[in-house]
Amino acid sequence: MANLRASEGKLHWGELAKEVVQKVEVGQVFKIATKKSEGSALKGKVGDVLVAKKAMTLDAEDTVRIFTLSKVCSTTNVTKSWSKSKQDVTTQCDEVKAYVEGEYAEGTGNIEGFWNNGSKVQQVVMSKFQPIVSWENDEPQTVKPVTGSLHFFLTRGTEETGITLEYMPLIIDSLTTDKPLEGVQSFNFAYTIDGKQRPTLIENVGALVIAGE
Repeated sequence: MANLRASEGKLHWGELAKEVVQKVEVGQVFKIATKKSEGSALKGKVGDVLVAKKAMTLDAEDTVRIFTLSKVCSTTNVTKSWSKSKQDVTTQCDEVKAYVEGEYAEGTGNIEGFWNNGSKVQQVVMSKFQPIVSWENDEPQTVKPVTGSLHFFLTRGTEETGITLEYMPLIIDSLTTDKPLEGVQSFNFAYTIDGKQRPTLIENVGALVIAGE
């Protein structure tokens, strides 16, 4: 197995379409919206996030919502840590402590980078903490904050080595920015993985459709 270089890991921002569709192209990432009870072409549960390995035209009861993925060019580092709870079940007859593994895992981490005024991702993250007004045609427009978790995707590898796609739905916990006397303004936001959105690791996804590539 080939060792992966740091440059072979990329963070992507995913915008989930509101409308449902019944046609999926090769390499598109999608979330299952509805699924018929028997004979469905969709392999997974409602709410699962998958990658199309081939083009599909779905039956009437099968619908999906498509993600538009774009590379987050302002990012410099992504950290992630998983943990699981455990219960102490030690009794007086045990010679060493005994534990039972808990059912739930928790993922947390940080995303770091530099501010880029043209970044939609940074605008969305910042709107979680304070109002943002944008001027369009000489008129002030308040940016509507995105509610709920944000959809991020982490890719590792290349088409030659095999691409792994990790779906990371995030809840933003905190945001730290820094503007030194000289240099660029950096940011660091802490996050928690949102288990309700079904975070998923998908291996050997093949080609991916990325906006601008």
